[in-house]
Parts: sequence; structure tokens; C-alpha cells
Amino acid sequence: MKRPGGLVAVGVIAILLGLIGLCGASIGIFGLAMTDRLQTMQDRAIQTMPPSPQTQPMQAMERRMRAATERFKVPNVSIAAIGAVLGSALILGSALMLAWRPPGRAMLLGAFAFGIVYELAAGAFGIYQQFEIQAITREYMQQLTQVSGPNGAPSPGAGQWMNGVMGASLATGLLCGGVWIALKLAAYIGGTIYLRKPEIRSLLQGGGPPPEQQAHI
Repeated sequence: MKRPGGLVAVGVIAILLGLIGLCGASIGIFGLAMTDRLQTMQDRAIQTMPPSPQTQPMQAMERRMRAATERFKVPNVSIAAIGAVLGSALILGSALMLAWRPPGRAMLLGAFAFGIVYELAAGAFGIYQQFEIQAITREYMQQLTQVSGPNGAPSPGAGQWMNGVMGASLATGLLCGGVWIALKLAAYIGGTIYLRKPEIRSLLQGGGPPPEQQAHI
């Protein structure tokens, strides 16, 4: 039976978002697993550096960054795991819906509703985390610029340059992340509106429309 174009579009978009969510969760968990190794290697590299005015701020910054990473580890693992569950629900719900199985619509509507809450909560936490990391980096970069000149002398130009780079990096990350979240929210909301149409509800509950009505949905 031929499926309405809108229904196919909602299902395909949901499947794509589910696949992206599963990939993102896998990469996130793998990245968290590798963070400890990378930080351990960085600690050893800093400890083996010859004594200099820059060594103490670098070691202090590394300790603060490790503490922040440990503090954010459980929330980040939870967000990745929940994202994987959401991605699976989007894929399964879409597959059932496109196969004319009535539970598919209910599952997809539930996934869309949960996805809206999830994206807002995960986005808010991500912003908070970025500002926390940025504050630590900025604090110790300021200290490093005070001893990064010749013979440990201050280097004001380096401080201004670093502030500009960090500010631009934060703004770019927030902009890209915000746009991506907005696109996903638009897909969830648009899909919910479409699936709640009376004709779509009756279509999925009845196993498909008569052939003469398919072109009008």
C-alpha cells in the first residue's frame, strides 16, 4: 500500500535522527572512556617537564580539569545512555509506523515528546559544562600569560590573543550546538503535529486508507 509522502518524511527523518543519536551516544561514551587515559598521559608529560615559571600553572590547571571531568562524568554517561535509548525508540517507532503497525505511532509520539525534554535538558547541561570548563581554562591561561614572556616576564599580548580565541571558540560551539538542537526540536514538534492529525490517526489505526483517499493525505 502506498504511504502518504508526509508520513514517509516523518518516518525517515525520525530514523535519521535515531541513527545520529545512537552514533553520538557511542562516540560520547568512547570519548569519556578515553579521557582518563589522555589525562593520565598529559599529567605524566607535564610532570616530566623541566622546572619553569609555566610549569606550576599548567599542573594546577590539569588538576582542576581532571576534577571537573570527574564531576561531569556521571551526568555525561547518563545523557549518552538516555540518548541511545531515545535513538532506538525513534528507529523502532518509525519502522513500526511505516509498516502500518498502530503501536508505531504511539511509540513515535512518545519518543518525540521525550526528545523535546531531553534536548532542552541536555542542551542546558552542555552550556553549563562549557562555561565551567571555559572558566577554568581562562583562569589559568591568564596566569600563564603572566609568566610566558622572556625569563618568565608577563606577555600581555598573548593574554589578549588567548581571550579572543577562547571567546570565539565558545561562541562558535554554542551557535552550532544551538542550531542543531533547534533543528531537532523542529523535527519533533513538526512530527508530533502531523501524527496528531485526525486523518493520520485513523489511517494508522485502520491499516491504511482506501486507494482513492491516499492522494489527499
